[in-house]
Amino acid sequence: MHIMKIRKRYLRSYRLRFALSQAELAYLIGCKGRNRVSDLERGVREPTLAEMLSLYILFGTEVVELFPAFFAEIEGAILSRGNDLYERLQGIPLQATPAKLDCLEAMFKRVEERKNRQKRIIC
Repeated sequence: MHIMKIRKRYLRSYRLRFALSQAELAYLIGCKGRNRVSDLERGVREPTLAEMLSLYILFGTEVVELFPAFFAEIEGAILSRGNDLYERLQGIPLQATPAKLDCLEAMFKRVEERKNRQKRIIC
């Protein structure tokens, strides 16, 4: 038996806030039918990049707000890989190393700032 991991998402709330049917939302974001929207709302499928951008354009809402668990999963994975690369770059005397480290440090800082903003909103 396959147990699917259901993730927290708010797409349905946004759709209903603007009185859109699943079929109407599917049409607006370029899906073939309402079943795709249903799958997105229930967490059965993850959104494509085109769907995420379409939803941002339509609702003016960041992906992190519509699909917070999906975003957190991706953020965790890239942070893990970023930390790994950061450690591997330490002590490598190549000309490009400082730029790479700067990029990774900026990413770490942005993530920390976003999490701090989120904590302030919750409190």
